[in-house]
Amino acid sequence: MIAITPHNNLLSKIWRTSCLLCFFLLTACQNHNNYTAFNYGTQNDSARLYFEIGWSEIMDNGRWTASETAFRKAVILDTTWLLGLSMVGRITRSLPERQTILAKLERRKNLASPYERMLLDVNMMSLKAANNRKLGVTNTEEFSQKRSELALTNLGKFIEQFPADNYFKAEYIEHLHASFGAEAALDSLRKLARPEQMSLGFYVSYAANLELEMGHIEAAKSHLATLQSIMPDTSHTSPLMLQAQIFLAQDSLLLAKALIDQVVRIDSNHMIATGMQSRFNTQ
Repeated sequence: MIAITPHNNLLSKIWRTSCLLCFFLLTACQNHNNYTAFNYGTQNDSARLYFEIGWSEIMDNGRWTASETAFRKAVILDTTWLLGLSMVGRITRSLPERQTILAKLERRKNLASPYERMLLDVNMMSLKAANNRKLGVTNTEEFSQKRSELALTNLGKFIEQFPADNYFKAEYIEHLHASFGAEAALDSLRKLARPEQMSLGFYVSYAANLELEMGHIEAAKSHLATLQSIMPDTSHTSPLMLQAQIFLAQDSLLLAKALIDQVVRIDSNHMIATGMQSRFNTQ
């Protein structure tokens, strides 16, 4: 995440606002009654259901193991589905498997429908970045810039056509955050998210994290209360992760570490939590 400091100059803020203005105008002018669902490249309803469960588990509930199980089930049900396979590639921890998946996608990507291809290209860049990191290869600034521009372009076009989509829209907001900062991303989240999406775990917790980045701890605590109310299942790790982030913002490192340790006990495949736990233990 990219932090915005109080010392950012006025020109930087004007530039960020200008970059988003065209998008906001476009969004305001689009036909918001067009809530046509996208099939994501598969005609198999059961495969698509598990695909959506996989997204919900990782983005809303914070259950990485359950998410991987669902994505793998989706591609078992439709063995030719490229976008579904790309999500297995994104969540696997096996470098050889991810390399094999990426090679297969490269060979077959031209078979994807236009909107599936838009999403597939974004996912393939993520696989390349993950493979580089695992191999100890630096992702160059040029590569990272190309990846960011591709994601903003493709995901922006996709959610303009399919505003009811929950999770590629979520990733679009994450890329806006990386490119333009927390304040711009929070403004975008509020403008882009439909009312029913604002009751999903991702949108609540991400809004809270953006507030935290801007130093708004009380606003983040309010989002935490909402998240806890809509996610009472103790196996859902999203509320624990958010509470840990709030403790970190308050410099309560030991309290934050206790929650991160709890998340790892619940789901040892939670890569964000395990990464944080490793840093805590090193410190």
